[in-house]
Amino acid sequence: MSLSEGPSTFLAFALSAVLALVLTPLARALARRVGLVAAPKEDRWHRRPTALLGGPAIVIAAIVGFTAANGFRALPRLYLAWATGAAAIALLGVLDDAVGLRPASKLIGQIVAALVPIYAGLGIAVFHPLVSFWVVLFWIVGIANAFNLLDNMDGLAAGIAAIAAGILVVHALQAGNGLLAIAAGSVCGAALGFLVFNFNRASIFMGDGGSLFLGFSLGTLSLIDLGSRPLVSLSIIAVPLFVLAIPIFDTTLVTVLRVLNRRSIAQGGRDHSSHRLVSLGLSERRAVLTLYALSLAAGAFSLVLPRFRASLVVVLILIVTLVIYYFGAYLGSVRVYQSDPQVVEEARRRGLFVLDTFIAYKQLILDVAADLVIVSVSYVAAYLLRFEGVLSDLHLTLVLQSLPFLIAARLLAFFAFGLYRTIPGAFSLHDFLAILKAVAVSSAVFVTGLVLVTRFTNYSRAVMVIDAVLTVSGVVFARIALRSLREIFRGFVQSEGKRVLIIGAGNLGEAAVRLLRMDQDGNYRIVGFLDDSPDKIGRRLHGFAVLGPIAEAERVFQEEAVQTVVIASSKLDPSKRALLKEACRKLSVETREIQLSEERDAG
Repeated sequence: MSLSEGPSTFLAFALSAVLALVLTPLARALARRVGLVAAPKEDRWHRRPTALLGGPAIVIAAIVGFTAANGFRALPRLYLAWATGAAAIALLGVLDDAVGLRPASKLIGQIVAALVPIYAGLGIAVFHPLVSFWVVLFWIVGIANAFNLLDNMDGLAAGIAAIAAGILVVHALQAGNGLLAIAAGSVCGAALGFLVFNFNRASIFMGDGGSLFLGFSLGTLSLIDLGSRPLVSLSIIAVPLFVLAIPIFDTTLVTVLRVLNRRSIAQGGRDHSSHRLVSLGLSERRAVLTLYALSLAAGAFSLVLPRFRASLVVVLILIVTLVIYYFGAYLGSVRVYQSDPQVVEEARRRGLFVLDTFIAYKQLILDVAADLVIVSVSYVAAYLLRFEGVLSDLHLTLVLQSLPFLIAARLLAFFAFGLYRTIPGAFSLHDFLAILKAVAVSSAVFVTGLVLVTRFTNYSRAVMVIDAVLTVSGVVFARIALRSLREIFRGFVQSEGKRVLIIGAGNLGEAAVRLLRMDQDGNYRIVGFLDDSPDKIGRRLHGFAVLGPIAEAERVFQEEAVQTVVIASSKLDPSKRALLKEACRKLSVETREIQLSEERDAG
């Protein structure tokens, strides 16, 4: 890592931050004076008129900080193009904030701004020049719009931009590119200085002028970082994707779900990843901080990625992609759209057959795609584990020759054993045994085929065993991923629903917990159990404590502010039942009852 440019980078960061701290209140006052404020709307998140014009404060702070830290020297052509294009797209955004521009006009302006650094020589050397031209154009315009969409909650876009720019600073210093570090440091400082006034509750918004500037800058600077490194591995190309993972993820999620729900991609709405996290029960601040943490984790991953071998990089990227897919699938399951059935039916009637087919069977298609990734990752990972992280040319050839047959055997076995006929998020011992059988049978078929065709020459028995273990683990993870995410969020989200006490910590009590947790609207909050079994009192069932015997019902009702009692014991003694009923009547607690004659060990 080059430290010679460290002081200049810190100077750029500090100057930009101070300038943003000074200019943002001035921009806020000016916006209020001229009436340039964002009024609350039904499809927007804020609840009070909020000043705009935060964008110009960010732009001026970043460019002045960058120029001053560079000693006001003449800029290289590529950095001059970045500053020029960024200022142009920011002006376009301010015009949109002030007078409103048509989407087509905005897109044309964005394309023109993106052509400035491309004309100055920005490209990706590993691609053919024509391919590079279109990839770079799509990347810059796409990231600019991704930040524009990400600016949907107080502090979100500014904080993510600051994190991404900070990660780019480290990448630039590692590559010995001091000027890039100064540029990224200035963007980071400007975003953080503005964030002081933009974090919940925001007194000023950056508007399109700020979000387009930040997105354009990060999109351009990330490719300058790419061009400053020798393209010796896939990891280098993957770095920009991870540095900007959150805006890319959010834009992809919103785009896909709007298409699937027959909604305009360009329309606003409360269907972004941040809104969905709030719908799950997080506060607005927690939702934003959660996305900060994910952005920081992705950025940290991008820092270590270039240190790995190409084969391991492929495995890691596929694993991260799988995790992102399930996180997106979980957020996508949150209900945010209110659909008129007649409108939906009419849209289906007029829709394309292929799209309708995909929508009808999208879960099955995505499950198969996820399993395809798991099977491929497990097989390559088995070779890497067996041969200490090295995939030789011989082993790579063996993998490429045999992987298609392994995929076919695995997927056919998964289908035959019913893995694609289960409900997403539901997982039981029966499902686990089905996975074991499917993997065992497909492994036997695969190995038998290798013996018959190649006499198992150069193949490793240890690899086959490791592959089977990894495949079982990966498929089990995939089947419980959505449910696990629900448990994770439930662990730190406090529901405001009715406080429920369950009577009976046996099989039926466990079933009651599952039923109550299935309520996606958060109408119930379990406070614990009552049970007379001495070996259960003080223990926990699904994370909820057995608070005491049934005789202490009235005390527990008062201490835990219980609003509903669920009797989950079919063999409850009549005297205890009467005691419960009297306590419920006395304290106006609602009573519900679950009965199951086979239930034996509760109460």
